[in-house]
Order: sequence, then structure tokens, then C-alpha cells
Amino acid sequence: MREDHLLPTIDSWLGHLFDETHLEETIGAMSNIDLNDSTSLEELDARRTIKDCDKRIANFEIACGASDDPETIAVFARRTEGVRSERKGAELRLRRATTRTRSATSCKAFLTQSLSWLVHHRKIAAACTKRPG
Repeated sequence: MREDHLLPTIDSWLGHLFDETHLEETIGAMSNIDLNDSTSLEELDARRTIKDCDKRIANFEIACGASDDPETIAVFARRTEGVRSERKGAELRLRRATTRTRSATSCKAFLTQSLSWLVHHRKIAAACTKRPG
């Protein structure tokens, strides 16, 4: 679909959402969005990887403790370090994903407050223009 065919419909829809009769309702709807409930796929994947790594590390440690062979213990130690490295990468991905969610929440709060301020001042301006002069 071409952009020039789509934009008039989108502009009309946005204009409707933010016109004087719908602005308060739009702000209310925006303020009710809970971005903290929307867990990203990246966050879910990172949490799943961390859990899997913890399980694998625990299994390696059990297997390592059950062996008396120094070579087997060395193999498990190397595998454990590899899994710990994988876990650190997942922790970094998790931190990035949750930081984005907090940033989005802050932006939503700022936008909602700004629009509420706009509605409040439009009402004041409307009241001032209705006074008999």
C-alpha cells in the first residue's frame, strides 16, 4: 500500500483521538496502559537462558563432585566456565531489555502528564474567552 493513500486515514484517525471532544478520553486510555506488564521477547529469552544456565551449572557441579578423575573434573570445570559466560551474556540482555521498559514507562508518564496539562490549560483558556467582556 502506498503511503500517500494511507496517511490521510491515519491523520484523520489521530485527529479524531486528539480533538477537543476525545482528548480527555485518549489521555485516560494512555495513562491506563501498563508497560510493565508487557514483557519483551528479549526479556523472556534472557530469563529462560539464565534459568537454563543455572540448571546446567548445578548439574556440572554435581557431576564434578561425583568424579575422582582429574581430567573429568577439568572438562566439567571448562564447561561450567562456558555456561557462566553464556549466563553473563543473558544477564546483560536482560538488563538492556528491562531498562528499555523503564524508559518507555517514563516516556508514557511524561506524555500523559503533558497532555493532561494541555487539556487543563485549554479549559482555562476556554473559560476566559466565555466571560462577558
